[in-house]
Amino acid sequence: MSAVSNLVSVEEYLHNTYDPDCDYVDGAIVERSVGEKEHAKAQRELLLYLHQRHRQWGIFAIQEQRVHVSPSRYRVPDVCVVLGPEPDEQIFTKPPISLH
Repeated sequence: MSAVSNLVSVEEYLHNTYDPDCDYVDGAIVERSVGEKEHAKAQRELLLYLHQRHRQWGIFAIQEQRVHVSPSRYRVPDVCVVLGPEPDEQIFTKPPISLH
């Protein structure tokens, strides 16, 4: 089987559910490295820290949010920080500050 036969369209990626969620890179579904307990605890602490300061800094922080970073790439960073209020969109498209 060639690598090309494993490629999927953006539409197929967006209309499927992955557990855990996967990145989409140039037609390939890429498994994310999901952390273990220490990783999850660090992610939680960072998210709480950012959330406590969201009004002061004018940010919105969320964990594992799908972000459309280019026409052929969707990423799911561990923590995503957006300058300004919470976006209305389900998949973020404006450039985030992502902490992966």
